[in-house]
Amino acid sequence: MNITRNFKSYMAIVGVLGLFGGAAVAVHNFDAAASVAPAESATSQEFSNSDSGSATDPGATDAPGSGPAGSVDPRWVSEAIADLEDNLEELRAQQEAERREAAQTLQLAPGAQFGPPESFDHLEQQLDDLQNGRILTDDAGQPEDPLLCLYEEDFFGSLMAIDWRCSWVSTGVNQVNAGNEAGVAETVDILRSFPESRYGAYWVNFEVAIDHHIDPLLEGDTSGAEEFLESTCPTETIVD
Repeated sequence: MNITRNFKSYMAIVGVLGLFGGAAVAVHNFDAAASVAPAESATSQEFSNSDSGSATDPGATDAPGSGPAGSVDPRWVSEAIADLEDNLEELRAQQEAERREAAQTLQLAPGAQFGPPESFDHLEQQLDDLQNGRILTDDAGQPEDPLLCLYEEDFFGSLMAIDWRCSWVSTGVNQVNAGNEAGVAETVDILRSFPESRYGAYWVNFEVAIDHHIDPLLEGDTSGAEEFLESTCPTETIVD
């Protein structure tokens, strides 16, 4: 069984304010498997917010349906471990490549850094469970197939685009506070150019961000920008 991560759906699940001003740092720490409904080779643009893939912790010793590996075909265990290892290797390679490209494409404001890479805790936990003989079984006593993850192209780069916005929004706030009107105007122009970038297509309503915390900077209003920064941006992405 596969979970497919789609960036638009990801942001919808995190919350509309994650796009425009208030989803909290969960945008970086959100567990891929904990809240997205599983789908077989899914290509849909949206998923329902389901916890069907996370209701039972296979790593818990008292979890219903978990049992020793001795009752399960060792070949199944070996294949499941191989599937998880392959999945982790593929995702790490995808993330590394996309982060490298995004770092070259997205110019952060001076003084900011990109946030940390995404973790794959759900996959690593499943792998650890299998390697240590903790097998999740269904009501018939059959082992549950591992829950693998797929990420759409540019998913990890799109997350870094949030860091990019954090860096420039914080720069704009600093410029407002310093009375640097010319600097504010330049920063707003940079932020407004985002839809033209390769990652802009993943924000279908970026104009809401412009209205909420970008254009108000031109009027000296930093309230929306400060809300966005406080609730959405990791510390390293903010220019002091």
